[in-house]
Amino acid sequence: MITDTSNPHCLNCGRPAEAGQTKCECGYEFADFECPHCGKKNEYTNRFCISCGKGLWQSSVTFPVMQPRGCRFDDGMILDMDFLKKELVKTPHQEDGEITAGVLRLQHVQHDKLINEICSRWWIVSPANCISCKSELDSLENVCPKCNILHYDSHDKGVMELKTMKDNYVKTERDASELSRLKWTYKLSDTDAGDYFLSLAPMIGESQSEYRKRLFKEYGENCAISYLINCEWNIYFEGACINCGASLERYKLDCPSCGMKKNVPALGVLFNDDSIEMEKFAGQFDDFSRCVGSVCADNGGDVSYFDDGIVSCPECLNYFHYLTSDFMDTQRCPHCGAHFSFAATIFQDEWDYAGIPYDEYMETYYGVKR
Repeated sequence: MITDTSNPHCLNCGRPAEAGQTKCECGYEFADFECPHCGKKNEYTNRFCISCGKGLWQSSVTFPVMQPRGCRFDDGMILDMDFLKKELVKTPHQEDGEITAGVLRLQHVQHDKLINEICSRWWIVSPANCISCKSELDSLENVCPKCNILHYDSHDKGVMELKTMKDNYVKTERDASELSRLKWTYKLSDTDAGDYFLSLAPMIGESQSEYRKRLFKEYGENCAISYLINCEWNIYFEGACINCGASLERYKLDCPSCGMKKNVPALGVLFNDDSIEMEKFAGQFDDFSRCVGSVCADNGGDVSYFDDGIVSCPECLNYFHYLTSDFMDTQRCPHCGAHFSFAATIFQDEWDYAGIPYDEYMETYYGVKR
């Protein structure tokens, strides 16, 4: 990994760039580029702008805040759930009128590959900053202390390949912004998908700042699409592993076949309410609900969707409906089996709530006369 970006280097592979050099060993051309501060043309190896004098090579991320599609900023980049809800309703990966496991698994693999490529390239041009929230990182820090994104993993291999391979730069003949928009059609042909992958490399003449902006945008949008894929999978194939298709065992987080951890996103649970068969009247399970919310909130679970009957388990962080008969009977997370230990009174008889008849209860608390 590069630990100092104060000197000029190839944006494609990270090799040092020397004054007078016109092309890197990897095949990337060192064309002049515009200063991101004043717009003046500079030679590739200039460390400071010849017009405004500001640094052209720096480790800190200084570009202005952008909002990738499907993401928003709230002290860092997070997914825009309102936007993703609308996209999910469209069933974006539907083909021939239905959702198939094969299509979703293929899309899952493709987006993992894209995100890995983006991360590898990000740590060549900005190893001192988190790709998700742009927080500063220590040189030996493999997890961002702010947003918990893992930095050194399979991406190390991608970085090393880019740095050691010769003639690995392939210039795409199509406009990068056009290819970026295409991914939101969810129907990329093999040619489009291949061109989009190549467009993740730096464009000839693109400055370090411009390239960072583009990578940051592509990372956010591909993470949003990957989230949608996981949501769709958990709606249509929740009992199977998205990585290999094997059946998942009850209370087991790791797939017995490939070892991949189960990931159940909030929107996937919100849109998958077929298992909610319980007849409810107002207030019937208020005591139970309050206890579930308290256990989650006190122990680090997410209660953002509490009013929709959904929480995340503090133990495994996967989401689930807490008003199903199964959870109310066992008080165990349906994914990892963690026990929600609390004392709650559940009133199953709708004609005897809190010791008063149902009609009296509705009139007293809701002003409804029957």
